[in-house]
This record gives sequence, C-alpha cells and structure tokens, in this order.
Amino acid sequence: MWMAIAPLPWRPEWQSPLLDVGAAVTPTMTWHHQVLLLDVKASLNWLGGVRGLKRRLQQELLALGVVARLAIALTATGAWLLAMDRRNSPHTLTWRYGLSPRRLHQRLDTVAIDGLPEAKRHVQWLHRVGCYQLGQLRLLDRAELSARTDMALLNALDQAYGQAVFRYQPLTLPLQFEQQLELPRLIEHTNALVPYIKRLLQSLCDWLDNHHLALTRLECRLYHRDRRRAWQPTILMLAVSNPTSAHDVLWRWLKVRLERCALPAPVSDLGVISRTLGPRVKGNLSLFADERLTNESTVQTLDLLRARLGQTCVQQATPVADYRLEVANTWGDSESRQSNPVTLDWGAHCPAWLFSKPRPLFVRQDKPCLQGPLRLLQGPYRIETGWWDQGLTLRDYFVAADQSQRRYWIYRERDQLHARWFLHGLFG
Repeated sequence: MWMAIAPLPWRPEWQSPLLDVGAAVTPTMTWHHQVLLLDVKASLNWLGGVRGLKRRLQQELLALGVVARLAIALTATGAWLLAMDRRNSPHTLTWRYGLSPRRLHQRLDTVAIDGLPEAKRHVQWLHRVGCYQLGQLRLLDRAELSARTDMALLNALDQAYGQAVFRYQPLTLPLQFEQQLELPRLIEHTNALVPYIKRLLQSLCDWLDNHHLALTRLECRLYHRDRRRAWQPTILMLAVSNPTSAHDVLWRWLKVRLERCALPAPVSDLGVISRTLGPRVKGNLSLFADERLTNESTVQTLDLLRARLGQTCVQQATPVADYRLEVANTWGDSESRQSNPVTLDWGAHCPAWLFSKPRPLFVRQDKPCLQGPLRLLQGPYRIETGWWDQGLTLRDYFVAADQSQRRYWIYRERDQLHARWFLHGLFG
C-alpha cells in the first residue's frame, strides 16, 4: 500500500517538514518527481487502518498549512498518477483512493496519457490513433506499442497497474530518537503516568546530549489495548520556540498537555519520538540581563499558549513573495522560521487592514462608489502577475477617499470588457 503527497504548488522549503510528517508514519519513503511516496503497508495496523492514517496526516498537513493532493493506492506509480491528476485542482487537502485492484484500474483508466512522464515523447502519435487516456493505452496491441514507442512506457504502465515491480532508492532519514515503554499495569489516570514519562524524557535528553543536538518538537504517544481503540494511540504534540535539551523545560510544557488530556481508555504503553532536531547552539551571555529576561518571558508565554490551546491556535504572519495581497498575506505556526524573510515594498500607500475577500463596488457615471462617489488620490499601481499558477491577476490599485476623507484601498480589473471595481483594504 502506497501513499503519495503532492504539494500545490511545490515549494523547496516544504521538503524538510514533509519528511518529518512522513517519518512519523513510515521509515520507507522516496521522492518521485517532487511527490513524496510513502510505503505505508506495515504502518496501517498501528495507525488504525486507512482512516487512522488519513486522520493523522490531515492533522499534520493542516498544521503546516500545506495545500496538497493525496492519494492512497495499491501501487506506488498508481498513487503518484492519482495525486498528480490535475482535474478539479483543490484549494484544500484532497484525497483520492485506489484501495482495490478494480477501483485502482477504474481510476487510472480515466487519467490522461500525458500525465505519465514516459508517454510525453509519444503523445502526438498516440493522439493521432485516438488514444487519450491510460485505459485506451492499455487496449492497444503491446507488440505494436513496443515497436512504435519504447519499453520504458510499457514498464511504467505495468508498474501503475501492479503488473511490474516499482524499483526505487529509499531515502536515508536523519537521526531520530524513538523509544517505547511497556507499563507494568493498565493506567487509567494521567497522574500515574508521570514517573514513566519522566523516565522516557530523561532517556531522550541523554540521547540529545550524546549527539550534541537539541529539539523544538517532540511527540508523546499513549497506547491503548481496548478493542474500540486498538492501535490508535493518543498523541500529545509538544513544540517549544527555542531548541532545547533540558529535561525540566520539556517536562514543564509536556505536563501542561498531559493535565489537559482526557484518556479515552486505559494506557498500556508509552512512546516518545523526536520530531524536529537541530544542532545545539550555546547563546552568548547578554550584557543587560533585563533584555534577556524579557525575551525569555515572551518565549515562555508563547510556549505556554501552544501547550494549552494547541499548536494551530498560535500563529504568526508568514508573508509570501507575491504581489497579490490576498496571496502574500498568510499565517503559519508561531514556531516556524523563515530562512529568507520576505519583504515586499508597497510604499506608504499599503493599507493597514486587508479584507480576506475583495468586496465589489458599484459604479455611477464611470466612478466607483461606496455610500457616495469615491475620489482617487493616488495611483494607479499596476500589478500583472499569477500567470504561472493559473491565477492571472491584472489590476490597477488606487488610494481613494470619500466625502468624510476616509481612505480606502481599491482596484479596477483590467481583464474585463466593462471595468469592475473592488474594495480591498482600509487605511488607519
């Protein structure tokens, strides 16, 4: 059983977080044409089947803010083709399935042949003979197809439908700490788990010291043996702002998560896994102690909020290098670090408040109106972008004012026969 994760659009900075997400599910994975393929056959038992796997990965990807197409199929190439199928391009996570040979064949038969990289060289000839989908390609005579194309196309087709072995080189994953502890008895209350979790945390900290590493994210799993939740552990995710290997720091925030956890069933086993590791950096001593204490207090407050409210409830602005304001204005996890900070200089005319969705304005005598006619003060500021992701945007932005001298950020579309005006932001 294979799973494919195809981010939309592909960004190099997502490679490392996606590997962390995949490593929590299976150690066997590979990159195939900018798609992460996971061999999840051996992981389905302890994850609670396909539903448990879907629930786990959906939670992880939503926390990262990744928009992707995901596919689960019997074959690696089949999962890749389903994930790369661009029909109904999503704005959120989209799942596609091929869990049985019959279902997989039905889904693949409708995929366009140009979706198979090995077929792109022969697309024109295949179209001339009336072959547009993989199902039609399979109906052609193999001897004739082999003579007119090549064996690479036939081999890729057989791999997609499970008639040939998919050969790949597994990724070599970085160092990771993972340890599990079987409890001497079933424990029904979180207070009784404290000494055992502390023991695992101490082993983790010793391992970090030996490898001169520090972590910012770890995962604590509480396993249950009841029939209703067999092999579906309760997962406690912990994230800290500054990399650390101190036992007291990790336990301070993990204790908060444990106190707010309601056990659905008695706990039989515990597990601790390191999720995000980095080299240990010893900070320089500060000349002014007050500044250092202020910074530490802010960091501890953010860590406490994440521990109590959840990872996705504490966010920070993560702008994207794009002149479309609705695309550039995004939010991400408060612990995320941008390797290359984005700075887009819109000048003094950039609004202080931006609407999540532009609001249409009515036009009277060729002038935009909002409770009366608007007067254009500055502009136009022209943008023409988005042609690479099928989101072409042609706009002229203006700074406008009403009769009370309130200022607005409006724009006029340039790709329409009759110009339409929209309100996009407000000035302070």
